[in-house]
Amino acid sequence: MPFLSRAIASSLLLIAVTLSGCGIYHYDYNVTPTLKGQPGKSVVTVVGVDDRNRDKPGAFKPYYVGLFRDIMIAVPYFIYTKGRTPLADILANDVALGLKDSGYRAQSVPNPSIENLDAALAAGKSSKPVPSRILVVRVYEFESDSQLRTEFGYTIGFEVYDIKGKLIASSKVQDLKMYGPAFGAYYFAQKNLPRKIKEALSEGVSPLMKDL
Repeated sequence: MPFLSRAIASSLLLIAVTLSGCGIYHYDYNVTPTLKGQPGKSVVTVVGVDDRNRDKPGAFKPYYVGLFRDIMIAVPYFIYTKGRTPLADILANDVALGLKDSGYRAQSVPNPSIENLDAALAAGKSSKPVPSRILVVRVYEFESDSQLRTEFGYTIGFEVYDIKGKLIASSKVQDLKMYGPAFGAYYFAQKNLPRKIKEALSEGVSPLMKDL
């Protein structure tokens, strides 16, 4: 390889490695699921908890949602949520919006300690107006990996608590599939993965609406 070509390749690799940790790519998971369960008028507070594996090398931040791999260099770029808002807080707010559309007096509150269930319940209990139910959205797994196509997987739990912190009902949704065309994987994922999560939230929350 000529010296100039080697220098250009080395420079590109250095830039890619540098940017891989910068999270310059993002997906917007702010969606409003269409819920299909029993409508209601009760006061519900929704809170998120991030239970994802913290040991995954270099990846975990509460706003991390996946990877995009450049076709030419194959260096992974981290993908974050829009605005770097914790993913669990975003999904909790999504659920609250869906409940509002179904007639509930629903609100979401941020979890001050995003990895802690007790902190989530405490935030729910202290919210105003005082809720009759607290709905916790627990993110166990959530990641996409895009190169030629996009592999996307998630495991999300939903738990209904009364104001005293007693668990009343729960559900869980999970999936792991390959999506999209052979090229343009990042743009396909950016457009279509939020729609998949919108459907997943509806699937997980709708059966619990009778318990809210």
